[in-house]
Amino acid sequence: VDRLTIVAHDKFQEIVDEANRGDSILVTGVIIGKDIPDKKSKVVEVVPKALQFLTGQTGTGSEIYKQKPLFDDHREVEVAKKTLDIIKEFERLPRSSHLTSVEVQKELSQKVKEALRLPQGQLAGMEDKLDDNRIDEVVKKTAQVYVELSIDIPRIVLVPTGEVTSGYWDFDLDTTSVTQRPVNNDILIQTLRENKQSYLTRISESTEERLENYLVHGLIDYDDISYDDHSKLLYKLSGQLIDKLRTYLTDDEDIRNVLLYCNAKYVRLIHAQMQEHFDDGATEYEVHVATGFNTLKPSAFNAPADEIPRPFRQPVDDKKNIRSMLFGGFEKCLFPVQKFDSDTERRFALVLENDKKVIKWVKPNKGSFQIHYSGESNYEPDFVAETKDAYYLCEPKDESEMDDDVIQAKATAAAQWCKHATTVASKPWHYLLVPHTAVNESQTLTGLAAQYTVQSSNS
Repeated sequence: VDRLTIVAHDKFQEIVDEANRGDSILVTGVIIGKDIPDKKSKVVEVVPKALQFLTGQTGTGSEIYKQKPLFDDHREVEVAKKTLDIIKEFERLPRSSHLTSVEVQKELSQKVKEALRLPQGQLAGMEDKLDDNRIDEVVKKTAQVYVELSIDIPRIVLVPTGEVTSGYWDFDLDTTSVTQRPVNNDILIQTLRENKQSYLTRISESTEERLENYLVHGLIDYDDISYDDHSKLLYKLSGQLIDKLRTYLTDDEDIRNVLLYCNAKYVRLIHAQMQEHFDDGATEYEVHVATGFNTLKPSAFNAPADEIPRPFRQPVDDKKNIRSMLFGGFEKCLFPVQKFDSDTERRFALVLENDKKVIKWVKPNKGSFQIHYSGESNYEPDFVAETKDAYYLCEPKDESEMDDDVIQAKATAAAQWCKHATTVASKPWHYLLVPHTAVNESQTLTGLAAQYTVQSSNS
């Protein structure tokens, strides 16, 4: 680094002192690529526990959690595989539990037997097959295990409809923190090697005929602000900030100076307060409810080539790289191996595993839900859990993001989805939006539900 230019009037000396430390990059230097690991990656396929338990299939990369198959006889395994294939034809049933009914069992067994018939040309007496009664037993047991190791996700498509009314409410800006004073237009330059100082005089400055424009131009750079829709509010809020400056600055040039040097800070201040007065506007949804359930499908993850599943109860020190890690050792999860996007998600899995009322849970595969919270934008909740009395969609989130307008739009749509799912399910669905500060091993799912369930707007 030949030259470091610092533009900081209030922390100039602190930054210079930090740069002069013995371990700063100006002293030690920087080696490009030194901290970038040259690691190969692999694709890990994880099959549901039901498939692993019934057929012995483990996928790739998750063999460490291989289960002993339910069936030892290779002929029984073939019947189980064929049963699982044919179960897909029965997804039209309202619930997977109907697979164990007498009528469905009879039809399912008949289809399995037909599929297992001898290929044309094979000589009679040479086949090695099970008798019909044994096939019926294997089909029945396979269906029971499948139901026990699945969570029925109703086929509901939720799409926002009606007139778009999202936008910002009118409000008055809180200007308590606006106390900044004009600064010198000269930029101080200090060379770190020789500790010599000089000044670079600013030749020209941006000039706006209307002072509010300095703030409005910055605000409309945000994706969530439309000048056409919000210009009246933008100029009102900018004007209120300038009115605060006028209470202690009498010269417009001094005000212009402060607006230039504190522009980013003031723009963030106004935008942050606007977020507290946002109306999502998604008050009506078009709902399509179809009878049926979805069968569990294998998951595929990318991971470093040397990554093996680690115990999920083991604390993670290198939290910034948790997305590249694989975790296993679950008892209630429907998959033997999972990935987490954050340590909060790993700790939420601990809550689910520790809660005696939780029967099973899963991080759903992409495409499991059709919750369109804004146009074509689709929302996939982080967790699905089942207890004896209810189903739960769960979203642990950083506390600082809880009031984010996009997060709230997703929560509103998910709560609506749960309302309609309850009408076709065997027990009610609930949506939980949980701050990361509430996720710890002392909590239970039902305890979190009591505090963080998002209610449907029409409930």
